[in-house]
Amino acid sequence: MTDRSDFANSTDPGSRSPDELEREVRASRADVERTLDAIQDRLSPGQLVDQVAQYLRENGGEFVRNFGDTVRQNPVPVVLVGVGLTWMMFSGTRRNGPPLAADFHRRTT
Repeated sequence: MTDRSDFANSTDPGSRSPDELEREVRASRADVERTLDAIQDRLSPGQLVDQVAQYLRENGGEFVRNFGDTVRQNPVPVVLVGVGLTWMMFSGTRRNGPPLAADFHRRTT
């Protein structure tokens, strides 16, 4: 725990010269820049992909095993998701074809 007097001494210029204060400010600024660079490197898309890939390499077998167990224990939701995805894929391609009767009815009313 920092003492209040320590904080006051670190922010009080006291007898330090302007050159010393400027050096301290530059050093502090450089520390902040290094910290920000390190954070930015950790949060870059490439780094995040690398972290996910490493996680999957280390724990991928467990994930696949748990996923397989879940599918075996709950096949109905998996089938419903599959049907829904298939329906979405085919309904998007139908719009490029000839208009449907329902589309004609919507346009005329």
